[in-house]
Amino acid sequence: MHDFQANQLKQPPAALSQPLLFGQEKAILDILSDGVFIIEAPLIQNTAAAEFTVQYVNETLRDLVKKDAVDILDQSIGKLFPQFYYAALYDAISQAQILLTRQDVEITYKARNSEQQLRIALMPRRLSSKSTDQKIQIVGCINNVTPLAKRASYLENRAVKLIDHANGLETSRRDLESKVKSLHRSIKKLERTARYDKISGLSKRVYFLEQGAAEFQRSKRYGHTLSLAVISLQGLEKIAQAHGVPSLDKAITGLAQICETACRSGIDMAGRINENEIAMILPETNLTGALQFMDRLTALVGETPIQLNNGFVRLGIRSGIDTMQVDDHSFMQSLIRAQKGLAE
Repeated sequence: MHDFQANQLKQPPAALSQPLLFGQEKAILDILSDGVFIIEAPLIQNTAAAEFTVQYVNETLRDLVKKDAVDILDQSIGKLFPQFYYAALYDAISQAQILLTRQDVEITYKARNSEQQLRIALMPRRLSSKSTDQKIQIVGCINNVTPLAKRASYLENRAVKLIDHANGLETSRRDLESKVKSLHRSIKKLERTARYDKISGLSKRVYFLEQGAAEFQRSKRYGHTLSLAVISLQGLEKIAQAHGVPSLDKAITGLAQICETACRSGIDMAGRINENEIAMILPETNLTGALQFMDRLTALVGETPIQLNNGFVRLGIRSGIDTMQVDDHSFMQSLIRAQKGLAE
């Protein structure tokens, strides 16, 4: 690896640091912020053998190569970039000579204890001289992209870490969503367990009373009618003796299904309010309608056989109905009156 000795920088003479330039080159120098140099050589037939000398070098490039301007100007380009190390640069210079078009090249500049990544743009032009020989001048712009490369590497590593972190967050999010869904299912299951009777599938007493109270308030507010029907399963002892105690649950389940069949879907509501009692809320229903509903339900119970453990049985029921009164102040008043009708 080639090393360059660092000398103390000196301010170059104005004639050396500010060469006579044409408008295009001067504009280039004015807008470039990194290292600029101008090299010049006789235009000879064997372009590979042309030896370029440095005609201009700015402060940034002097800092890069660690040499004073007086030690660089009028010296061979090899003083800055030995051809042994920078063959790619010399290939670009050769192409610029031949094609007279801009040439770009990236090289690694080997300095003491470090390597600098450079991006170089070469812009050639023929020059006429007073002698018979012609010259070619190349303006070069060097951008030291090492900080950018390091920054890019850092950002790339950072991006990889952020992607890994994002993937981890996505996995955590999915796990959390799965847990939330599972929790929602558990909550719904608990809500159903709390609201609905396991055997009959109907609303439990507490939930039934809540819904009844809400319907009572709605009917009161809008002046609508509201009726209530209650039925009680009869002959439980005979069912237990003939078919076994577990068959009582099947009898309750069968009766509940019949009640739901008789109810208007999305309007009426049935609930198991006691061990062998089922009540039904009948919104928008007056006393005549409640009586008709009960006649239809009684007929449906009588004609529907229920399958138990060792055979079929037709259930017997008692019934009671009630209609909300003008002076009622709670749903429970109507329910109590309907339950009293069971005993009459």
